[in-house]
Amino acid sequence: AVLPAFIGKNDVDRTAPTGSVGAVYRILPTLDLLGSVATSFRQPTNSEMFSSSTTSIPNPNLVPETGLTFEGGFRVHVADATLKVTAFNSRYENFLQTVAVTFPGCSPCTQSQNIGKAEVNGIELEERWQVTPTVNLFGNATYLHGTNTTTGRPLPFLAPFRGRVGVQYASLDASYSILAVVDWATSKNRIDTTAEFQTSGYAIPKLYATLQLGQLVDRRLGDTKLI
Repeated sequence: AVLPAFIGKNDVDRTAPTGSVGAVYRILPTLDLLGSVATSFRQPTNSEMFSSSTTSIPNPNLVPETGLTFEGGFRVHVADATLKVTAFNSRYENFLQTVAVTFPGCSPCTQSQNIGKAEVNGIELEERWQVTPTVNLFGNATYLHGTNTTTGRPLPFLAPFRGRVGVQYASLDASYSILAVVDWATSKNRIDTTAEFQTSGYAIPKLYATLQLGQLVDRRLGDTKLI
């Protein structure tokens, strides 16, 4: 049933120039002002354009998504710690989004489509603190507010707040390190009711260890690591 849409579209080749420019201005020995402008380009994937499943249909008519992002903020840095706060505004043309569609023999069904224009505003905070020579704390938090500016509806699947917090211990001889992190996001209640349900928040704890076997077991193992 979808075969006619593929005729003449089985070979896709696209290019696009992208780039960014930014500046850092140090107004105090410990305070920098930051600013940048960047373009983006996302080519639809092969699966979005050509793959079918029991719940999704392809869309060979997709065109690339393009974007322009403005970012500004400040960075505070001392000998053992850094704090960075930035605000950004991203504007997209031909925004790619998975939407619910009606199609014979496929219900419910989804398809990737170019939905028009979209805008995402946000604020991001990043920090790192070397508490001792062996212990450092780090984290980030982001606020996102996305809108389909063609329809005025919220962009689906964007948690309003998300981030990561963690602590790392690394031995003085760098033979091993242990890392504990928690990835988290808050509940999402600003939703596009045509595409999603309200979702709760989550927190995912993770624990990592890196062992330098050349130091801990045998020098002949060189830079071999066990993670």
